Amino acid sequence: VMDSAAAIESSEDPRLLAGYPKITDSAPTSVKGLMRTNKSGTIYWAVTSVTDGSVKDADLIKPSNNPRILKSGNLKAAASNTDYNAAVSGLTAGGSYYFSAVLVDARDQHSAVKTVSFTTPDTSVPNFASGFPYMSKITNTAGEVTVMATKSCRLYYALLPKGATAPTANDFRTSNIPGNFGYGTREMTKNVSETFRVNQKSL
Repeated sequence: VMDSAAAIESSEDPRLLAGYPKITDSAPTSVKGLMRTNKSGTIYWAVTSVTDGSVKDADLIKPSNNPRILKSGNLKAAASNTDYNAAVSGLTAGGSYYFSAVLVDARDQHSAVKTVSFTTPDTSVPNFASGFPYMSKITNTAGEVTVMATKSCRLYYALLPKGATAPTANDFRTSNIPGNFGYGTREMTKNVSETFRVNQKSL
């Protein structure tokens, strides 16, 4: 027994509403997947690594069939236009993932799979990768350095005469580096090496 509004909703094709799923409450090892639907049914969701790609509806419904799925679950959506949260834990800090979801209604009709990408916060302390930095080219008038950082961050650098006092972190931030032969900043991407000339100012 249902009124006309409920009958219209029941006859609609299932779908996740526009803008959903969303990722909320993002932490280094956990997130929440927020979903809304146009009708009642069952929401199936899964998390995969970005490098492994997203998944199909059959994999969401039976995640054991796909070894690429890292986390999965399902939620009963009792009403339309209502928030449903999937709590996901056990992720890696600084990891890049896909969150995929599908709605299946009482008549076993499937919505289109919708996917959103997200990256968990990286709370590690930035550092140089092993073996970096090093002077990769030196001539009588120029010098190049190659660097690699262990996380995406901003790099500050300065070239000084031998025996000069090393700048402090505040010196770098305020560009107060007297007697330098070159200084500047660069935006670094995690685990990507970069080579640049150091005997010039570049801010």
